[in-house]
Amino acid sequence: MVHRTPWAHSSVPSDRIKPHSRPSTPAKNKGKANDTSAPVQHAPKSAAVRALESTIADLTSSSGRERDAQGGCFCQARTHELARHTPLCAHCGLVLCALNPPHLACPHCATPLLSPSAHTALLESLGSELAAVLAREETDAQRKGEEAREAAGAFPQLLPGDARGGGPKLASPTAPKANQAHRVLSLNAKTKRVTVASYTPPRPPAPTTSSNSGAGGEDSMTADDPPPVRVPPPACAVLHARDRPNATRPWADVRGDGFVRTLTYVREPRIDREEVKEGRKTRKAKKARDRAEGNAAAAAAAAAAD
Repeated sequence: MVHRTPWAHSSVPSDRIKPHSRPSTPAKNKGKANDTSAPVQHAPKSAAVRALESTIADLTSSSGRERDAQGGCFCQARTHELARHTPLCAHCGLVLCALNPPHLACPHCATPLLSPSAHTALLESLGSELAAVLAREETDAQRKGEEAREAAGAFPQLLPGDARGGGPKLASPTAPKANQAHRVLSLNAKTKRVTVASYTPPRPPAPTTSSNSGAGGEDSMTADDPPPVRVPPPACAVLHARDRPNATRPWADVRGDGFVRTLTYVREPRIDREEVKEGRKTRKAKKARDRAEGNAAAAAAAAAAD
């Protein structure tokens, strides 16, 4: 049975073509701006921020009684810098360097370096310092972005008009930066061509920050730095005399460590007597000559006075 359709008796050939039914597909997102599932890329954290976050995480997760797996360092701040947060053990008095973190126990007496109140105060101080560092870095990033836009020749910003119906106003021009890029437009008289060249003065060197500005210790080290040399603890053995002292030899080596035996007597260097005599004669002759010249000058002054 043939179905009757509006195009069955049409004289136009294109009207006799049956329409194809297309499956309905959901509309795709044309723009990626509305896609909220895309991950947001953040700027990499600086070394100071990473060091502060690592110190805060260690203080939060540790109890303070854990021992250092590497044994700590006993240089007493002679080889490394003094520890910033815990420079001294309150129990045994050991001077601590930057390789002894505050969240671990003292490497000598195994006592926590921070009391509960000091632990809480240090966490609050580090949190405030981290917030200040993040705010400062964000301000610096915005300032560098504005400088980059100004160097690229961005259009001046329009300010809204006043309440009396005035039109938009141009923002007041800012003073040129010391390291702002400049564009030079030059015209070649022979070739009749225009050349645009950009010139950027060198930036001043950035001020170097000390290692104590962050958390200090191994957290502020980079991957290219060699591992720090740790000073081991002193020996527990006590040196004592193995033999009884001899009355006839009061300066004998009674400890038996060979220290006295390694000493070598060095004679005084030989002095040539003839050179000594010549030196004495020269000094005497110089004194006599100076004395004669002084007497002659005194006599001449007395004669002139008479």
